[in-house]
Parts: sequence; structure tokens; C-alpha cells
Amino acid sequence: MECAGFLRGFNEGVNLKVQLSAGATKIQLSQPWCTLETGTDVQLGLVLVKYIRAHSETAHLRTTVLASLAYFEAFACQGKTDVPTAGGF
Repeated sequence: MECAGFLRGFNEGVNLKVQLSAGATKIQLSQPWCTLETGTDVQLGLVLVKYIRAHSETAHLRTTVLASLAYFEAFACQGKTDVPTAGGF
């Protein structure tokens, strides 16, 4: 359960950073990924595990980097095509 809580906190923290940046700088940043409102903490964990299994060459990276890459891939926002790769981190 700790892993799922960490991932939920990470996801919420990224969303909060986007919102606060918009208020502080008057520049509207786009969400890096678009998770479903009905998604669960367990689903976030499963997406991460699936990504690591499919991209084992990146398994040594920090959890936050892996989660970012996994969520970019799994929860791409409509019309967003600039998905980063592990080399971009």
C-alpha cells in the first residue's frame, strides 16, 4: 500500500505544480499526462510495473522518472504527441 500511496502523491504533486505554476507565472502549463478521474492507486502501480517490465533497460532509474515515463505512455493527453523517452531525463 505504501507504493500506491507514493505514486498517488507523486501524481497529485505533479498536478499541483502545474496549477501553482500557472497562478505564479501567468503561464498556463499543460498537464504532462491525463490520468482518468476514476483511476485508482493500484492502477497507477500496475501501469508502472508494466512499463518497467516492457522497458527493463530503464529499471535502474529513479522511481519518479520511471513513473513519469510510464504515465506519459499510458495516459497521453488527447492530441499530445511529444512523449519523452528515458534519454530525455
